[in-house]
Amino acid sequence: MDRNSPDDYVEPTVFDSIDTTRALISHIRALPQPRLVEPALIPRFAISCSDHLLSALGDIARADPSLPIQTHISENRNEVRETLKLFPTATSYADVYDKYGLLGPRTVLAHAIHLEEDEIVLVKERNAGVSHCPTSNFNLRSGVCPVGKFLDRGIKVINFYSNQSACRSLSMSSDTNTGRPWHRCLGRFLSFHSYRSTARLHCVESLVDAGIH
Repeated sequence: MDRNSPDDYVEPTVFDSIDTTRALISHIRALPQPRLVEPALIPRFAISCSDHLLSALGDIARADPSLPIQTHISENRNEVRETLKLFPTATSYADVYDKYGLLGPRTVLAHAIHLEEDEIVLVKERNAGVSHCPTSNFNLRSGVCPVGKFLDRGIKVINFYSNQSACRSLSMSSDTNTGRPWHRCLGRFLSFHSYRSTARLHCVESLVDAGIH
C-alpha cells in the first residue's frame, strides 16, 4: 500500500514496496519443506495502491505465474465509486486489476458484492475466483454476494474471511455456518439452478469442516 492508508501502513515508495515483496517471497520459498505458508501478492485493494505500484506488482505476477494474488473488490458502493475516480481510464473495478495483469486464474477476489455484468464476464474469462465473506458483509451491512449466480456462471467461489476483524469468531468453520442460512433464505430470490449451486457449495463446505475431503 502506498496511499490512502494509515501512516504506519503506507510504504514510503513503490521501490520499497516491491523490494520488500520480493524479499519476502524469497524468504518464504527458502523455508524448509513442508512449508505451512506460501507467498502471495496481496495489494490490499485498488484504492490503497497507486498506478505505479499495481503496475510493478503486475510485472511480478507475469514473471512468476505460480504466485497467488489476493485482493478486495466491490465490497461496498462507495468503494466502487472512489476506485473509478482514482482510475478514470478503467471501465470498471475489475478492469483496474485486469489492466495491470492482476486478474487471472491465480487471483482470489474478496467480497465481489456489487460486480456489474461486464465484470462477471471478465472474471469468468480470466478464470479468477471469488472469496465469499458472509459474516463480514452482514456485520458491515455491505450487501450480499450473489454466490449462486457466480456458481451458475462457472466462477470459482470459496468461503474465506479476508476481514476477520468484522467477523464474530476467529473460527472459519463457525463463520462458514453463519453463511449457510443466509443463502437458504435467499433461495426464493434465485433461480432453481442458482439455489442448487449455492446449496452444493455449502454441502462441500460441510464435508471439509468434517474433515471429509
